[in-house]
Amino acid sequence: MPGPSYAEIVRPFRSLSGWVGLALDSVGGGDGTPPAVFHIYLDATDVGRKEPVTLSDDWNQLAGHLLEAARLGAGDLTAPFEDALGALPGLLGGLTVRMHWMPPFRAAAGPVAGQLTSSTAVSGQNHSGRVGFFANAPDTDGQVKTWMVSANHVWALNGPPGTDLKARCVWVGDPGNLVGGNVTFLKLQPGQDNPIDAAACVVDPGILDRNQLYGANFLSAAHLPGTGDRVQVLGTGSQGTVIWHPQSTFQVRYADAGMRLPDPVTFTGQILVEGAGADFTRDGDSGSLVVFANGQGENQPVGLVIGQAADEVSCHTLVTPVDAILQKLWPAGPGTLI
Repeated sequence: MPGPSYAEIVRPFRSLSGWVGLALDSVGGGDGTPPAVFHIYLDATDVGRKEPVTLSDDWNQLAGHLLEAARLGAGDLTAPFEDALGALPGLLGGLTVRMHWMPPFRAAAGPVAGQLTSSTAVSGQNHSGRVGFFANAPDTDGQVKTWMVSANHVWALNGPPGTDLKARCVWVGDPGNLVGGNVTFLKLQPGQDNPIDAAACVVDPGILDRNQLYGANFLSAAHLPGTGDRVQVLGTGSQGTVIWHPQSTFQVRYADAGMRLPDPVTFTGQILVEGAGADFTRDGDSGSLVVFANGQGENQPVGLVIGQAADEVSCHTLVTPVDAILQKLWPAGPGTLI
């Protein structure tokens, strides 16, 4: 009999606080193959840095870690919290449970002042980030146009009330040069699972400088990474290692990015990267393109930086996949990398 689905396993956690991410790796077949591993990434803000722990069937231990991360005492339990904890043994009983601790993810945007440090830096209404990639895609009038792509929270701020996005302007470089004002984005939805954090601006193909943005050895074919792949942030050269979870749910906090959304915002299908150091990504790196060196001297696009979870020792970064952006960003149809 098949075990519970990923959605069924995750459901009780939606009533729990204190977690940063959830992920399920490879479903075991019951034929001698290893059981699936369920990863719980816990908020280390108040509990401090800890080494990962693999749990057995000690559900009291699991409940204790969740309570500690949620900063709740035993007397503060609400009925939904108790019900959620009570459902976990039946859902996780056939899985290996691995617990990790990290700071919460927050948007990797930075203030405009002092952040426009290269020709690929961009400014949104209140914050800055970087240009990710170029694409051809249909506009709402059906015409295929050239778009420059970055993060929603860099260029669109999720469409704050009273903002006319058609009149908004995107500036590139320091000092900034106006490149366009026709901005499209996929709205982030609180209380729902979001697939991407992305926005795009129509640009004149005449200003397109692929070599300036990508470098000379860029392959316009997205790479779906696997665990252990080495990737880097284009422009900064910072390197990291992919931790690939086929099914995952992560939360990102946007309060510091000027977005009027209740924190946190939940995402599915994102790519987790562990940086080689504590500064793998920094404030102002939102929208940066993460690439994979394919062994043939070419860089292949992986995704855009949307959030970072950094402390004094390490930096985990959340990346929205390029393929998902190309499929979901434009209402009139998918885009293609150029």
